[in-house]
Amino acid sequence: MSLWLTRLTPDLRRGDVLNDLNDAHLMHRRVMSLFPDRLSDTPRSDVGALYRTEPVRDAVQVLVQSHVQPEIGRLPEGYAETGVLHLKSYLDTLEGGMRVRYRIAANPSKQLAVPSAGGGRVGQRVALHGEAAEEWWRLRAAKAGLRLQSGLVTPRHPLVSRLRTRAGLRFHLAQFDGEAEIHDVSALRRAMWEGIGRGKSYGCGLLSILPIRQPSEPADHGHPHLTAARRS
Repeated sequence: MSLWLTRLTPDLRRGDVLNDLNDAHLMHRRVMSLFPDRLSDTPRSDVGALYRTEPVRDAVQVLVQSHVQPEIGRLPEGYAETGVLHLKSYLDTLEGGMRVRYRIAANPSKQLAVPSAGGGRVGQRVALHGEAAEEWWRLRAAKAGLRLQSGLVTPRHPLVSRLRTRAGLRFHLAQFDGEAEIHDVSALRRAMWEGIGRGKSYGCGLLSILPIRQPSEPADHGHPHLTAARRS
């Protein structure tokens, strides 16, 4: 299972950058512009694209994971500083019983049945906050092969679009950081490969993992996927 990881540090002085960062659909299109055109009806799934935006000191970082090599030259000139790493067999280095740090920005939500105008009931998705969001992540983490040992939930600004054609696009966003033990490595690899939860096209679901090394073990200095899991 081979992954590519791309780190973009956009130039915040540019108008197109600010437009992308403030509109989830525009950012989705920008990320997908890194990959070939004329894919199938499910282009994001075809290339395995997942991404997360997060503040880093006085800048913003966009971390993009994919199953295929991105074409950085498709970005507008000067759009961002970039770094691309081929992770090769990184997922194969994960083992059961390993202690790790994790980070994921996700859409904790659930479907509720509410009365409809016709007298029936329809599904309505609602955002989860506080302890409900923590429980949502605990269940998803268990399915992803992680036994949580500590955790911190940080609310993030909702992902929205200002385009008239995407007026209803809105995803509640929360960031989950902490430590865990791998209890099902196959489930964890699958979760990292596929992403977790809803909103994967719009910056949700990318799970970053950092093995917690023993003092005698070498550190993974400079590894963008691993350092992305550290708390900023």
